[in-house]
Amino acid sequence: MITLIKRIKVDTIEFVISLPSNAQFSFLLGQLPEWKAFEKKFVPNGKITVKKGKYFTRMSYFPASKRMLASVHLGSTPEKKKFAKISLQIGKAKGSEFAKFQENLATLMEFFNYQKLFETAHVTRIDLAIDVYGRAPSELLVYGGRIQKSHYYDDGGVKGTLYLGSNKSNLYFRIYDRGAKSAGKGAPCVPCTRIEANIKNVPATPNGLLASLQNPFEKIFVADLKVARKIEGALTWWQEFLTAAEKIGSAAAMAELKKSEKKKARAFLQAARVPWWDAQKSWQALDDALAVLEPSA
Repeated sequence: MITLIKRIKVDTIEFVISLPSNAQFSFLLGQLPEWKAFEKKFVPNGKITVKKGKYFTRMSYFPASKRMLASVHLGSTPEKKKFAKISLQIGKAKGSEFAKFQENLATLMEFFNYQKLFETAHVTRIDLAIDVYGRAPSELLVYGGRIQKSHYYDDGGVKGTLYLGSNKSNLYFRIYDRGAKSAGKGAPCVPCTRIEANIKNVPATPNGLLASLQNPFEKIFVADLKVARKIEGALTWWQEFLTAAEKIGSAAAMAELKKSEKKKARAFLQAARVPWWDAQKSWQALDDALAVLEPSA
């Protein structure tokens, strides 16, 4: 089967804006429940939920009943500094849904419009994804030279998403079977591996991301597991390492090797690298990927 890499895309973005004025915070706090009142008008085929906690209020916006596009979270820090956090699952938007959300935001929260957020908010998280069609995760071994942690998420006893790196750090990766997820929604099952970089605390506003982001995909490499198992001269420990990597991820498996074996393992992995993974080439499409975040005309 032909391997096809789809252009880099923005899957999720979160950004925060400080609310130093108590009047602004109180106004927004009063407006969030109003979203529910406009539910039938704003999302006739979806729903809007508003949840209140002791220290926060959150509005979640669903264009379809099980597909959330956005949320607005109002809260305060331990130092009692008030803020608003906006989360956009932009990869789930269809057609004009994102433009419609921006329009609705301006209707109920005029001074809090998306144009202003785009220019002034602080990006706290952005997830960038590359989809590899024609290859399932079980065929690949994704690894990074300096990444020291990895684990698989257990989805009801079934091996699920691979986490590469610590989710407490400002950068980690998720690798999962995008084809299986699409098939679960009724689409044809086409082998597809999603390699997703989760980047936190970006020193930029949404409109400044192009100049501020550094290519995270240069930190990882992709090896063909079948090729890796056939490397001539590889010893038993190498086969055991590959088996462990399939269960706990490459970084955790590498940590279990002896010091003398780690150098050899890195050389074997390099020999098994796939020819189609080109992080620099994929990054050239970042400008187009970020265009989906721009305010609607």
